Amino acid sequence: MPKGVPWSKAERDRLLSLRIDGLKVAEIASRMGKTSQAVMKKLERLGLKVVQCGKSTSTTTSEMILPEELFTVEEALKIQAGALKALETRGSLKQRF
Repeated sequence: MPKGVPWSKAERDRLLSLRIDGLKVAEIASRMGKTSQAVMKKLERLGLKVVQCGKSTSTTTSEMILPEELFTVEEALKIQAGALKALETRGSLKQRF
């Protein structure tokens, strides 16, 4: 069976985003201009289980999707500290606590 055009990183990211939003395979395929079969195969290749219930097909939500590259602990803490600082400057944290 011939392979189709490889998925770009942007397409893969959009696929994961739509899947996280809870869309069914057919809805994702329609929005992305792909076949349902192509979407199911890509989800499986990304390590996500595809569940078929009658006519509808969806993916399980019990698995965590990790990005290809993770932040280091130091980078993650810097991002978190920056976000907290931004909230503090707007007064959000001071008003809540």
